[in-house]
Amino acid sequence: MNQIDERRVLADRLRVDLLGPMIDDEELGCRPTDRYLTGILFPCDSETPPEEDEALAASGGDEGEGGEESVPLERTQRHSSAGISFAVRGSGGSAIIEVEVQAALYRAFWRDDKGQRTDVEGPANAAKWARIPLHISPVPLAIRGEDPQPIDLANAGGPGLTLRIHVATICRERSEFAVTVVLINSLRSEKNESRRANQEKHFFQTGLSIRAKGSSRLIARPSRRSAEDEDLRLIYRDVHEFAVGHFCAARWTVLGESSTIDAVATTWLPESVVEATSTAGDPVLAVLGSTTGLEPLSATWLADAGETELVQALRLLPDAYGTWLTQQKSRIPGEVPGDLHDQAARHIADGEAARERIVRAIELLRRDAVARRAFQLANRAMVLQRQWTKGDADLAWRPFQLAFQLLTLESLAVRGSPDRLLMDLLWFPTGGGKTEAYLGIIAFLLFHRRLSEEQPSRGAGTAVLMRYT
Repeated sequence: MNQIDERRVLADRLRVDLLGPMIDDEELGCRPTDRYLTGILFPCDSETPPEEDEALAASGGDEGEGGEESVPLERTQRHSSAGISFAVRGSGGSAIIEVEVQAALYRAFWRDDKGQRTDVEGPANAAKWARIPLHISPVPLAIRGEDPQPIDLANAGGPGLTLRIHVATICRERSEFAVTVVLINSLRSEKNESRRANQEKHFFQTGLSIRAKGSSRLIARPSRRSAEDEDLRLIYRDVHEFAVGHFCAARWTVLGESSTIDAVATTWLPESVVEATSTAGDPVLAVLGSTTGLEPLSATWLADAGETELVQALRLLPDAYGTWLTQQKSRIPGEVPGDLHDQAARHIADGEAARERIVRAIELLRRDAVARRAFQLANRAMVLQRQWTKGDADLAWRPFQLAFQLLTLESLAVRGSPDRLLMDLLWFPTGGGKTEAYLGIIAFLLFHRRLSEEQPSRGAGTAVLMRYT
C-alpha cells in the first residue's frame, strides 16, 4: 500500500473503534457504551452514572501551587440530539429536501444451556448485546419559511426518534432558506430503571443526510465573516461553507470544479485533506537554481563566494519576488471583488515592503564587511552542522528560508533599524524547515555580535531566547 492507502486504513479502523459497527449484525460482549465513544444519542435527562464519573482535576503548576478542585462529571447531562444547518434554494416560495436518518439500537440477550439466544436473563458473564440497525424511510420536507411541526419517526421505522426543523428566510424573492434539522432521541431515562433498560434506549451510529429534490439546490450558507474583517474575506473569498454541525460535524462533497454539492451530512469523525506545500515555492523562483554559475541556495557556495558574486546571486531572490508580486497585482481586477480591491492592494504593498527589506539587507552585505563575513560564517556553520549528520552533503536553502534570513538581517545588524519595531513571523507547515531558517539567523547574530566589537568577548552573553512547545 502507498501512504494514502495506509492513511485510509488507519482512519477506517479508528472509525470502527470509536463509532462502530464492526459488522452490521454484530454481537458485543460488553455494553455498547463501553465499546463505542461517539455517534451516540442518549435518552433525554440522561446523566453520567457515578461508576463512570471520571472526575477531572487540573494538575499543579510548575511552581508547586495547588491544583484546582476536581470537576465531577456525575449529574452532567448527556446530549440527546445532534443536527445540521445548511442553505437551500427552491422556486415559487418553497424548496423541497429529503432527510435520511441512520441509527441502530443494541438489545441485550443471553444464551441458554443449549447455546440458543434468549431474552431470559442468565449468568451475568453470559450477557451479550445484539445490534439492530434501523431501516428508516427517507423523509420528504417542503421548506416554506416557517418551522414545520416536529416529525415522529416511529411510522418511518425509527421509534423513539424525532426530527425538529427550524427555517429562516434568507431571500424570499429567490426562495432561499437557512434550515436546521435536528435528530432527537425522544426516549426518556426513568428514575431507578436498570442499566440494561437504559442502555437499550441509546441510539448508536446516528447520522443525518440531506438532499435537495426536484429543482431545488443546496447552496453555500451566507458568510458569517465580519464585514470589517476584510483580510479574511479576501483570503477566503473562494471558500464556501455548505453546512455546520450541532453536537457533531458536517461534511459535503463539491461536484467537480463547480460550487454545487449533492448532499450535506453529519459526521462524528470529521476529516479534511490538506494539500501539500512545496518548499520550492512559485515557479518564478526557478531562476534561483541558476545556470549562470551563481548558486544563491547553496550554503557552501554562499560561504565561499566573493563580494561581487555573492551580491549578484542574492539579488536574484528579490528580483524573482518582484516578478511574482507583479503577477499577483495583475490578478486583482479580474479575480478579486471590487469591494476588496483596496485590501488586495494593501497585501501587495506589504509584499513590496518585505521585498525592500530584503534589498536593503543585500546592500548592507555589499557595503559592510563585518556583516558580510558574519553572513558567510553563518552559512559555513550551517554546512558544518549538516555534515555532522549527513556526511559531505551540502545545505541547500529553500527559497523561503533564505528570504526570511535576509528579511530580518538588517534589523539584527543595525541597532537603529526601524524594522526592530516589527515582530517577524515565519509560517510554514511542520517539517518544512523553519528551524534551519531560525538557526541561520541565530548563527549570523552570534557571529556579528563578536565581529562588530573591538573585544569579541563583549559580544558574548545571551543573544537568543528560544522556546519550543
